[in-house]
Amino acid sequence: MSVETVTDDPLRTLFKSLSAIWFADTGIMSSIAMIEKHPCYSDLVDLGEPILPFIFEALKQEGSPHYFLLLRKITNENPIQEQNRGYIALMTSDWLIWGNSKGLC
Repeated sequence: MSVETVTDDPLRTLFKSLSAIWFADTGIMSSIAMIEKHPCYSDLVDLGEPILPFIFEALKQEGSPHYFLLLRKITNENPIQEQNRGYIALMTSDWLIWGNSKGLC
């Protein structure tokens, strides 16, 4: 009998795969519009709310601002405080506080 682990989750695997491709292809881009036009971004957005825990987990581990784009699009929220804009660590903290308040991380 096989014990399924969290890493065996097909949705998590798909999230990681799409994210890796998206980051590899857009990591050096400065244009948000171009980053959002990537097909993997659309695919991730289409996965919707079920991937939010994976996004928050990755945000904690990697801190990539790419995740802010996904979170804003999927949740239709932006908890980043005005004074924290431009400070990745503080922006990450704002999102994690929001995610914790919703039971997502």
